[in-house]
Amino acid sequence: MTKRTRIRRARGISRYRQRIAHDAQRMQQIIQAVSRASGIDVATLRSHYVAHVYVDARYAAIRIARAECISLPQIGRALGGRDHTTIHTALQRSETLLLTDAVRGQRIRSFEAAAAGILAGIEPPAPPKLEPVAAVPPPPPMPEPRPLRQHGHVDRDGQIICNPW
Repeated sequence: MTKRTRIRRARGISRYRQRIAHDAQRMQQIIQAVSRASGIDVATLRSHYVAHVYVDARYAAIRIARAECISLPQIGRALGGRDHTTIHTALQRSETLLLTDAVRGQRIRSFEAAAAGILAGIEPPAPPKLEPVAAVPPPPPMPEPRPLRQHGHVDRDGQIICNPW
């Protein structure tokens, strides 16, 4: 290998590492913007919570990142260590939601638009109020337990001897 080839390869690796570092930094900016736009903190956005509000905010971050050509593995690493196939599935599901579910599709679009405005330097209006999660009603009271049936037989002294099987 010639000196010229070694230099070209070293420059290529250096550019690749710079691109990776730039994309990771940009992904952090996207997550911060979606967090501000949705009113959800960054830790919750990266968590594995599955409430629709959190998932929709995550979908918005993924869609923005893909529009900026950030790779699926990098998006997954930034969003809590998810696998690239999970991010790919999330992209497909978000596209399906945009077409089929009016409420969630509108929420994803509003998070995306507000986050894009923040990334562009435009201050968005106050984040939307999240609907409170309805409290789960307490379970009905348990019925009184039935007396246990005695298994086995009674010996001469009146003691119950249980069967060993």
